[in-house]
Amino acid sequence: MKPNRELAPWADLAGLLLLALAVRLAYLPYVNLDADMAVTGLMARHILEGQLPIFFYGQPFCGAIEAYVAAAIFALAGPSPQTLCLAPLLAALAFVALAWLAARDMWGPAAGWWTGLLAAAPPYYFAIHGVLPRAAYIEIPLFSLLLFWLTFRLVHRRAGSWLYLAYGLVAGLGFWTHFLIAYALLAAALYQVLADWRMLLRRGHALIWLGFFVGGAPLWWFNLTHHWESFSF
Repeated sequence: MKPNRELAPWADLAGLLLLALAVRLAYLPYVNLDADMAVTGLMARHILEGQLPIFFYGQPFCGAIEAYVAAAIFALAGPSPQTLCLAPLLAALAFVALAWLAARDMWGPAAGWWTGLLAAAPPYYFAIHGVLPRAAYIEIPLFSLLLFWLTFRLVHRRAGSWLYLAYGLVAGLGFWTHFLIAYALLAAALYQVLADWRMLLRRGHALIWLGFFVGGAPLWWFNLTHHWESFSF
């Protein structure tokens, strides 16, 4: 019986991911590409031709992560409006899995199941942006949730060096993806201060800054060579 009990939680997660997939695939036939979505697809095509864009075309912010994921999908399955939509779909499924994992860790199995269910079958606006390739709409919620979970573990669990570094890498990737991650960064920092302000004096915070600059390296490189255009835009 013990192996069955160990596998049961993962069966729950698999069921939630299948539900999330079904909900989002129901919208896929009705997606009409607009200009922003078409630009993401164009960037993916250019990546396959050897170009390395840093930001969404036409602006010095909004990292190109989704375009790189789309390029990998194009390489495997060919370019089409449907395969383009698989890039945000993967991020949406990752969000469901992360919501389940984080809630289980924070509040227990029941909380994990209900949180995963709400993430798998969310309100329309959130669900539809799980298939719309608009560069950062689903990635910022994903990075924000991961930051909150890492913050919880830094405060309430024994934190090894890797956890501080992971926190910084996620923060840096999020900051490159879109400056809207600032809301999550501020909330996470406030939680740490309210929990125990002495946490800010731990040596591990040096690894957070290291990870932040490594994770956001494309953003920093661009701005060092373009007169800090992202911040003056």
